[in-house]
Amino acid sequence: MVARKSANDHLSNGKNPKIVHLIPPGAPGFREAAGGSMVVSTPAEVNALIRVLKPGEVITLDELRNALARRHNTTVACPVSTAIFVNMSARAAEENRAIGMPDAELTPYWRVLKKGGFLNPKYPGGTQQQSDLLAVDGVRSSPLRKKLAVFDYEARQPLDRIEDRSIRARVQLAASVTALANTFILILGILMFPIDYRTLIGAFITWLVPLFVSFGLFDPATQFYVPGFVGFKIIMILTVAAVTFFTYCWIARHRPLVWGMAAVYLAINSLLDLLVLILLFKVPIESWLMTILPIYIVIFFAIMASFQRRALGSR
Repeated sequence: MVARKSANDHLSNGKNPKIVHLIPPGAPGFREAAGGSMVVSTPAEVNALIRVLKPGEVITLDELRNALARRHNTTVACPVSTAIFVNMSARAAEENRAIGMPDAELTPYWRVLKKGGFLNPKYPGGTQQQSDLLAVDGVRSSPLRKKLAVFDYEARQPLDRIEDRSIRARVQLAASVTALANTFILILGILMFPIDYRTLIGAFITWLVPLFVSFGLFDPATQFYVPGFVGFKIIMILTVAAVTFFTYCWIARHRPLVWGMAAVYLAINSLLDLLVLILLFKVPIESWLMTILPIYIVIFFAIMASFQRRALGSR
């Protein structure tokens, strides 16, 4: 006899979201979509969205569905499957609690409310347990028409788009890793070559211009890159390469070997960019091969050839 799957087994079933472009009449979401498309999410995706909710925040099931629809660029998210997946996430969290997982690591399913801010009686332990867990977050629930509800749920809903929070976290991680790597490269360059004001100015400009480009493509309100990650990274690569090229061309007139530092700088950043785009942002390898790799190759060898020519000309 096949053993019954646990809620955690369902969370890790490996399935992908499905987009339904033609919703059958009478099916869940048909009227709401009004001829539009619908996404049928997965337990893992719903669980991941719930995990980004912070203490003190709550969200209704409808708002959670709206986040899924925005992420997949559809009109609606399936109301039935999304509700099932939220309950599945709740059961998985309680399974993890039973085996000793710390409360801080549990998926905070109790922060997902029903329409109108009502608590969900289908959660493990019913509305009373959800009320107790919300109280730990500092969220008070009170009776409303003989049911427990969060009266100020609208004021407690996230102001930003929760579907972007996990992406922003990866962006911040990638930025931190890149900053540390660039710092190491800069220190390495300082140790390898005698430093004067020209080198310091070159390094400063090489860092400063891409920074301004980054802020120009960055929406402070949503903390999201406006044109999309691939477009942003291509522009950043071109900017860094161009600034590096012209800056070190100026320096190379006085120090021919400095082209080595520029080459190392560009090569290591290329590797970091590959890791960031494919591993963190899940950009398809085909997209990287067709758009960004050719840029790397052309710029890298152009800089190498230019500095070699200038080095020979200075002898």
